[in-house]
Amino acid sequence: VFEVLDRDGDGRVTRIEMIKTLRQDTEDINQILGLHSFKQGTRGHLDFETVFQEMDEDQSDDISWEEFRRYFEKGGRLPSREMLPDAEWSEDCLLYTSPSPRDS
Repeated sequence: VFEVLDRDGDGRVTRIEMIKTLRQDTEDINQILGLHSFKQGTRGHLDFETVFQEMDEDQSDDISWEEFRRYFEKGGRLPSREMLPDAEWSEDCLLYTSPSPRDS
């Protein structure tokens, strides 16, 4: 999932990358993060900012792999097999593959 969000492959997820993914990707990413596409100033925008700031522990305005991983370890929204029945699973770990190539 992190690799799908990290659209430029630099190892960090920016707000813009996450917003673009939420707007352009399938519902799978939205469900995993517990977010949906939104317009600025809406409740969805507030939810997005809350999740992004929770993930961005060092307040650097981007999210590293370690911050992303810790967010879910601390109880961030975790997907279940029922939520994503068509996803590829290995033991109890989700291996998400984007259904289409990333836009840069």
